[in-house]
Amino acid sequence: MRTTAPISRGLAAPRPPPQLPARRRRRAAPPPSAAANTFGTLFRVTTFGESHGKGVGCVIDGVPPRLPLSKEEVQAELDRRRPGQSRITTPRKESDTCEIYSGRERRRGRGVEAWSLCERRPPARPPRAPSPQA
Repeated sequence: MRTTAPISRGLAAPRPPPQLPARRRRRAAPPPSAAANTFGTLFRVTTFGESHGKGVGCVIDGVPPRLPLSKEEVQAELDRRRPGQSRITTPRKESDTCEIYSGRERRRGRGVEAWSLCERRPPARPPRAPSPQA
């Protein structure tokens, strides 16, 4: 069995170097703290908080300057998804309100990240009836 092909003048051709398997490039994983709560590329939204805690909020990176940004529009979307709107949702009455704390001036984006918080206000519970004394 021949390993090289004969060449004129009696010289053997050198062997080509062995081929290494191609390396697969792995995508870098997001940091563990941002793995499940950061979304998007142009507008990068990072959420925080707990829905059953004091409230939820978000930080939006990539807001261009002078983009119309009003809390009334955000509040309208919150009201649209509020519980108790149909018979197939929970009957709870929660009045979640949104406040935009930074990233806007005169109802327009400033070109920096916008920071918003939606505080959870649990519904008022009726007072409990006194328990009978035994």
